[in-house]
Amino acid sequence: MKFFLTILMSLSLVSSMGFAAESHWKKNASQRAEMDVLQLRDYWKEVKAEEEDISFIINTLAYKSLASVFCKKKKLEEAGDRINHLHPLRFLLFILSDPKLNAGLRAIYSRDLLWSSFVGGTYTSLKEESDRGNMHEECVSDFCSQLSINDPDVQFEIAQALQAQSWDVFMKLLFLHVPRNVGFDRYDM
Repeated sequence: MKFFLTILMSLSLVSSMGFAAESHWKKNASQRAEMDVLQLRDYWKEVKAEEEDISFIINTLAYKSLASVFCKKKKLEEAGDRINHLHPLRFLLFILSDPKLNAGLRAIYSRDLLWSSFVGGTYTSLKEESDRGNMHEECVSDFCSQLSINDPDVQFEIAQALQAQSWDVFMKLLFLHVPRNVGFDRYDM
């Protein structure tokens, strides 16, 4: 019985966390709309100052207990706000190019309740930039090249998914075609 209650409490925490993340995005919609009017997210801007925040978000969601994630909700939201100016392709490029963060992203994907909260913000950013015409062909080409996706057919599929705003298809293509870093010792995390 205690085990059953623990599971119910965990689901309740994650469920309220997902709701909180959604309401956080809605609450900040006017701030994001103001940002949209002022500036496009620059794909070519390197990720430097944001590295720590991105690592914190990915590692927390991937490897911490649900209770710990819930306790860090405010810090996760603050880190998300600090990286919101990044182009979503640059954000994903940074994660998928780093062996530990790439593994962390895949770990989040396996945690259904956390994945839906995580991709909610990512999909919102992808849609905003797509709607603003800020998913240029040269950005998508560079994105694929940087991730060693060299097959023209796969690059075309990725570009089509982005153009159609099929975010789930886009993410599945990335998981399928982004090589896991050869030589990376998965036991040394």
